[in-house]
Amino acid sequence: MQAHTPLPAPVRDLPLMDERRTEPRWPCAVEVSCQPITGKGCDLWWVGEIRDVSQRGIGLLSTRRFESGAFIAVQLANLATTATQTRVARVTHVSPTGGRWFLGCSLQTPFDTADLQALRDRPAR
Repeated sequence: MQAHTPLPAPVRDLPLMDERRTEPRWPCAVEVSCQPITGKGCDLWWVGEIRDVSQRGIGLLSTRRFESGAFIAVQLANLATTATQTRVARVTHVSPTGGRWFLGCSLQTPFDTADLQALRDRPAR
């Protein structure tokens, strides 16, 4: 019996989870509100926190579980002004963590340079 069974070529050649990212992520701590985007029009917002950020994605710690593939609205204070902004994100993976859910999300509209820098300037706790 072999100690290490080789993976089939299609699986073996896939990049590891961390290698699939096309850009670096930076740790941060930004409180947000999020809700699923549905045709029903949900008024309930759930508390969350952006834990890491890149130009095109966020790692979000949420009090609510969202399904992988779901589209969510993420509301955060505009970091350059006092207004708020809402971003649409697609959940790409979900992991339970300490009674909450860590959501890897890709943004439908990337952060501009100023907003990304402002998020990077808010270090993780």
